[in-house]
Amino acid sequence: MWNRHLMSCGFSVLDCLHYRRAPEADRSLFNNLVNDPRLDRAGIMLVMESWMPPINETLELLKDLRSTVGEQIPLFVGLVGQGSDHHAIYQPAPMERKIWHRKLDTLADPYLSLLDIGTEEKDAT
Repeated sequence: MWNRHLMSCGFSVLDCLHYRRAPEADRSLFNNLVNDPRLDRAGIMLVMESWMPPINETLELLKDLRSTVGEQIPLFVGLVGQGSDHHAIYQPAPMERKIWHRKLDTLADPYLSLLDIGTEEKDAT
């Protein structure tokens, strides 16, 4: 589902890897990224749910990812809004976006960008 959605937004998707929040699984995921020659001409996007504020664990994941792939590989955090599913990918709420911006700014990473990847507005009702 994400591949199709991201491609419809203009991204070229080379692969889709799932973060498991298990230290050993994540370490092998990161190690595989280091040896991937496609990173020379690509970036990495983490799709995150905007209503889940970026906790320290999320910030540590981004720091670990940055230290693994190097300083200049573009990293993107793609936000999707609450209620997104296989049928609709909603835009994040403005306040959620602001919270994410504020937290990611603390990392002071010039190659880290926050993107809204939702394409549909959620009804206020």
